[in-house]
Amino acid sequence: MTALTPSQYPFEYAKTRSQLSAIPGATRNPLSMIRQIIAAEGIGSIYTGCSTLVIGTMFKASVRFLSFDTIKAQLVDQNGKLSAGRGLLAGLAAGCFESIVAVTPTERLKTAL
Repeated sequence: MTALTPSQYPFEYAKTRSQLSAIPGATRNPLSMIRQIIAAEGIGSIYTGCSTLVIGTMFKASVRFLSFDTIKAQLVDQNGKLSAGRGLLAGLAAGCFESIVAVTPTERLKTAL
C-alpha cells in the first residue's frame, strides 16, 4: 500500500464519505462531492482526517519493517542467510502482523473522522 499525497487525499475523503452516505439522491461522483463539500464546509474540510492518515502510514511502515526484521532474524540459517521461502514467510508474517496491529485501527480512525 502506498501513501496518499495531499492532492490525492480529497478523493479518498470523497470515497469514504460516499460509502458512508445514506442520503437518497446524494451524488456518488467524487468531483461533484468534493465541490459540494468545499461549497458547504470550506476547503479545509476535504482534508479532515488527513493527519490521522499520515500518522497511521508512519505507524504502519514502522510496524511492518520492525516485525519483518525481527521475524527475519529468527529465520536465518547458521550462516546468516535467508532463503527465498523463509523470506517470503517473514514478509507474509510481517504483513499479517501489520494488518492486525496497525492497518485495522488506523483505517477505523480515518473512517470515523
